[in-house]
Amino acid sequence: MMDNRDMPEIPIQKWRPISHKQETVGLTARAHFAGLAMQGILANKRLQLGKPAKGVALCAVRHADALISALETDLKEAVSSEIESIRGES
Repeated sequence: MMDNRDMPEIPIQKWRPISHKQETVGLTARAHFAGLAMQGILANKRLQLGKPAKGVALCAVRHADALISALETDLKEAVSSEIESIRGES
């Protein structure tokens, strides 16, 4: 099973003529969020603190992972809360 961070954010269906199978490709949410984080880091010289490009990239990926984790936790809490409210109505 694919993790949310590995699924394409905007999926594109691609046909593979040799295997006669369709596959889903596209930029993952993780890559998209990391790109946005890196853009913010690069826009602020103080956040770069003389880090090499690879260090900035790794920092951006850590921020992307933190955001995805927070979003997944928030979703789980929202679903749990909704289930509890439904049970309370019964």
